[in-house]
Amino acid sequence: MSFISNLTARHRTGKAWKSVFILSTTIGLIALSALILTILNSAYGYAAIENKIDPAALSNEGVPLESQTKQQLISTFKSNVSDGLYRRFDSEISLTL
Repeated sequence: MSFISNLTARHRTGKAWKSVFILSTTIGLIALSALILTILNSAYGYAAIENKIDPAALSNEGVPLESQTKQQLISTFKSNVSDGLYRRFDSEISLTL
């Protein structure tokens, strides 16, 4: 008789531990899923761009930025960046007026 009573107690304890392990596995899977989603969002998610200068304010002689010629764009660029930065870009991609 003691074997049977011990067996039911062992079954009860086994079911409790089974529930604990299932719960901890579920929590682990949820945490790993959240980690994967965070990594994917960092790699492929949207990025917001905030302009320091409004592009509409960069008109040259009343011509909006989108409609400017190459010479006007270079002139607008030169007037809005430092001389050192302009020289660096000029040496890299040969900006000519």
